[in-house]
Parts: sequence; structure tokens; C-alpha cells
Amino acid sequence: MSNVLTLCVVAAALAFSVAAAPQTARKLKLEDRASAGDATAQVELAQAYTTGQGRTKSLSQAIFWYRKAAMQGNLNAEYNLAIYYSVGEGVPKNQVEATAWFQKAAKQGDATSQYNLGIAYRDGLGIPKDHVQAATWYRKAAEHGLPPAQFNLGLAYQTGDGVPLDHKQAVDWFRKSADQGLALGQYCVGLAYYKGDGLPQDYAQAAVWYRKAAEQGLSSAQNNLAAAYHKGQGVPLDPSASASWYRKAADHEDSNGEYNLAADYYMGDGLPQDYVKAFFWSSLAVHASSISVVHDAQAIQEHAREHLSPSQLRDAQKLLAQWHPIN
Repeated sequence: MSNVLTLCVVAAALAFSVAAAPQTARKLKLEDRASAGDATAQVELAQAYTTGQGRTKSLSQAIFWYRKAAMQGNLNAEYNLAIYYSVGEGVPKNQVEATAWFQKAAKQGDATSQYNLGIAYRDGLGIPKDHVQAATWYRKAAEHGLPPAQFNLGLAYQTGDGVPLDHKQAVDWFRKSADQGLALGQYCVGLAYYKGDGLPQDYAQAAVWYRKAAEQGLSSAQNNLAAAYHKGQGVPLDPSASASWYRKAADHEDSNGEYNLAADYYMGDGLPQDYVKAFFWSSLAVHASSISVVHDAQAIQEHAREHLSPSQLRDAQKLLAQWHPIN
């Protein structure tokens, strides 16, 4: 039986990008304007030190000038300083400082900072955990159209973390992120159609949304699309297509994909029967976090082992030693 992942539990993580300085007229030398206290010039100079444009790269100088501008309330500088403290680049890693600067930029309306502040409240990064505040800041960023924030707000409604449990609202926010191409959002819309959770049950629509996420490389969606082909749910029954998508999921270390591919090799379902490969993939799946997957994988592993000669077992073990997942 194919294992289908039916939970939408992976939240989008912190968003990191460097905010560029706006272009300005150069009536004075950049250094002169920055030294005179022009915050925009200070950010521009920091960016130049970051990229090495017109001067030697110097992260310490970049941070020096970002701090000057941030102390004057420049949004770009506040955001960039927060990023440096978050990752510990050029300064010691300090989540308290990072969150404080994200908070300043968020209050000025920067959507990415609002989202990152929500993450900080969710995970207790430099600030006490507070799911209500996390959802509040996700919403501000989501209303600016930021897909990861839309997704995380949907997840909050799905789990009731910081907002009332509301599956319809969850799907609405998942759909907003999905329509902008976020693979996690597309996958969760597919799950909602598959389970009839916040939407009418529709296997064909589930497969459509799984495919969108699967084609972006999301392993859980690849596994569930494979299961749809395996069962003929929303797509034509196609064991070969099923095995192909299970392989894609397995190559990304998806434990359900590993188990399902092992089962296909053991049974010769959509693939030529191959006990060596059945043993190989089930041996990877036994390390899953799901107890049920571990149990099922162990059963395939033991049954496949019974069919292997000593040389075949050595071949399988050699494959395990050499295997590397696709990043």
C-alpha cells in the first residue's frame, strides 16, 4: 500500500536577502555625503563595500556604515543589519540584536522584516515565544503579498497557533501563496483537495496542485503525486509514472518515497522486480521519523533480504555506502 503524506506541517523559514540602496545623485563624493550624515549615502557606501564596487570589499566597513544609517532610522540599513546579526556574518551572531533591528524595519512596513519578526516570535529568537504576535506579523507581511508569510499564516489557521482554528482561512492563505508559485503552498492546497479539508474533496484538483509543487522539487508532493498515479486517483492509473515520481521523492530523502519505491521494486510494480534495489531503498527508509514507515520499511527490508545471495547483499550494502541524495 502506498504511503501518502497527509499533514501540512513544514513552516517557511527566515527570509534572507540584502536590500539594495536606492540610486541617488552624486553631487558630492559618496564618502563625503556619508560622513556628513546622509543616511541614503551611508547605505549606498555600505552596499559598495559589500560588493567591492569602486573600492576594496570590506564587510566590517559595510556594517559600520549600515549601523550609521540604521541609527538614523533608515529601513534598508535596519534590515541589512538584522540579517548580519541573524547569520553571524561580520558580527557575532546575536538573535536579540537581529530581532531588535527586524522589529524596527517591520514597524516601518518592510514585509520581509515583518515576516522575519513573525518567525522570531514563533521560535523565540531573541524574544519570548508568542504565537499570537507571530500570527500578527505574518498577517502584516501576508497582506503585503509575501508568499512565505501567506503560507505561515495559513499554517497558523490550520493548527490554531495564535489564531482561531479555521481550515477555510488556512486554505485561502495557502492558495494565495500557491498562486504566487510557493511550492509548499501548492502542496498544501493539493492536500486540502485530497482530504476535503476547507475545500470540496477533489482528487483531480489534488493531483494538479501536487504536480505544480512536485515539478519544483518538493519531495512530499512528488510522493503524493506518485501515490495518485499508483491508485488512479485524479489521474489515470499508471504504475510506471508512479514509480518515476517515487524515485524523484526518494532521491530527495523522502522516507515515504523511499519506502514506496522499495515496495515497487519488491513487487515489480511499475518497475522490473529487483530485490537488491528493494533492500537498498527500504534500508534507507528504516531511518524515517514516522514509526509506521519504519515498520513497513523493515518488513520490506527483511523480505527482500531473504531473496538475496551473499554477493547480492554485498552489492546492496555497497550501494548504501556510496549513495548521496540530490540536494
